[in-house]
Amino acid sequence: MRKFQLIIFLIFMVGCSQKQTDNRIAEFEKMLGNEPTKSVNSLVSDFEENLDKIYPDLSTEKAYRKYLKEMISGQDIDNMKNEWLKWIGMGLILVPLNAIFHELGHYAMYHIYDADNIVLHYASVSANTDNLSITQKAITAISGPLISYVFLILAIVFLTKHKSIAWMILGFVTTLRGLVNLPYLIANLKGYGPSPNFDEYNFSIYMDIDPIIVSGLTLTMILFAIIYFSILAFKQKRFIGIGLLWTSVVLGLIFWGTLGKFLLP
Repeated sequence: MRKFQLIIFLIFMVGCSQKQTDNRIAEFEKMLGNEPTKSVNSLVSDFEENLDKIYPDLSTEKAYRKYLKEMISGQDIDNMKNEWLKWIGMGLILVPLNAIFHELGHYAMYHIYDADNIVLHYASVSANTDNLSITQKAITAISGPLISYVFLILAIVFLTKHKSIAWMILGFVTTLRGLVNLPYLIANLKGYGPSPNFDEYNFSIYMDIDPIIVSGLTLTMILFAIIYFSILAFKQKRFIGIGLLWTSVVLGLIFWGTLGKFLLP
């Protein structure tokens, strides 16, 4: 209670003129009575003596101001540390969950179509698909990305009305996964004609669609989403917000890339 009273008194002293301060203190006395006010006066008197020792070259008013600025600055640093820990902690949890749900999309479809030797890995699903039709293979290939796109759509819809670190991370990590389309498109533009192994490409081959079209559409959506989530992060905390978002997701990917190899090799 004393700390609270002192903070109120400091606000009176720093934020008001002398006349305003006297009026506020009078109101303060009416609320608390004489005894609490005496305790505040005693507390402030002791506090000012300490201020004189800490800032011997400053007047009492300037010492108050300097002390409050340093106190607020220290609180800002603590708050920022907590903010970084919160974002990174959620990234370490949500990024692996996003990856697992993506792979579970493939895993579930393989089971539905009775594929053989189905094995869930941390970043893929292996199976013997000799008994699957071309259409079934195409559906199993695209099922993982579809799960990811559901997360992306839900994140965008939810974030239009609410602020949520969790949905920002879940939506953003989906966009980064889709960047695997970029090297393929660049290689094609340079005339290399690569034959990679990622979901959108495999889906295109099975469905006899030009992979460049599918990858191009996917990459366009992904780049839009990256800009969208980065702008949201910027609106919340400027460039620090962008740093929080990117750092939490990248560290989450690194974490899952390391831990996942042991859990789901």
